Amino acid sequence: MAAGVASARWPVDAAKALDRGRAASAPAVRRRWAPLRVERLAVVFGRNRVLDGVDLEVGPGEVVALVGANGSGKSTLLRAVAGFVEPVSGRVDVAGEELDALRPDERAAAGVALVSGARPVFPDLSVRENLRVGAYLSHRTRRSFNDAVPHVLQLVPRLAPLLDRRAGVLSGGEQRHLAVAQTLFRRPAVLLADELTLGLDAASQASVLSLLRTLADDGVGVVVVDHDLAPLTAAADRTVVLHEGRAEAADAQSALVPARFLGGLAS
Repeated sequence: MAAGVASARWPVDAAKALDRGRAASAPAVRRRWAPLRVERLAVVFGRNRVLDGVDLEVGPGEVVALVGANGSGKSTLLRAVAGFVEPVSGRVDVAGEELDALRPDERAAAGVALVSGARPVFPDLSVRENLRVGAYLSHRTRRSFNDAVPHVLQLVPRLAPLLDRRAGVLSGGEQRHLAVAQTLFRRPAVLLADELTLGLDAASQASVLSLLRTLADDGVGVVVVDHDLAPLTAAADRTVVLHEGRAEAADAQSALVPARFLGGLAS
């Protein structure tokens, strides 16, 4: 764990335990623990085979940059992992549990967090109230919510002085921090960040990418799709390229990434 990032034990929450029990009640296979393992995943839209046997594994504390040309399936892959897109074949494991039979809400309970740059916060609610909405399914009582908030703020300290501020007046970067923080009450094993810095200035973009690194330092596996190649690959531990429906490992400094993808990274 990186220096300056303290470890904290989450308070026990009965509702959270029930959520995990519900997810585990579906058919599941326990395997070697990893935040995320995708095997031979295929997704077809009409006659277009967007993903054609994708294999991807993300380790604990690892930040993986997922890049590719426009329409290469980056967002589709994240949405398939989260359960919003149904694959025609393949499997998804999170924290050693097979999730293929689970709905999106059950996958969230099992450890999947999907955050998009387009994800709205509730502008007329305070930051604290937005966090309460994010915590509702896992921390239903006020006491359990209040017990969990300090750990969330430890990971996202930028929100600490803003708790009573209306979310609609926050900067774009602060709103993205809030959107990430809303997912943390479920203690995700893997965070899927889809265009999370879209439309932000350079300083705010750097702040959001730094937050993702902080989460990785706390043990979360992170997969990042973004439009700006240079800061994304600089912040990541490794880069994976989606090309012709398959995932290919790539060194960010190799010729593979610039030659194929500098022309368009947005999904």
